[in-house]
Amino acid sequence: MLIVVQAIDRAQSAAVKTDDAAALERKLHIADRVSADRDGWLNPHERIVILRKLGRGMSW
Repeated sequence: MLIVVQAIDRAQSAAVKTDDAAALERKLHIADRVSADRDGWLNPHERIVILRKLGRGMSW
């Protein structure tokens, strides 16, 4: 468990569950397998649409 505290008074603001080594290894293996499978990737124009939507959501 990771305890998140406020910078000013160090009061706890949240607690975040963390992974153990086995869970992290499993997630890294899945990420490696998915990134290596280029047939499963979105087409460039589909990725651009997603990035533009993300950019609009992040703009002030």
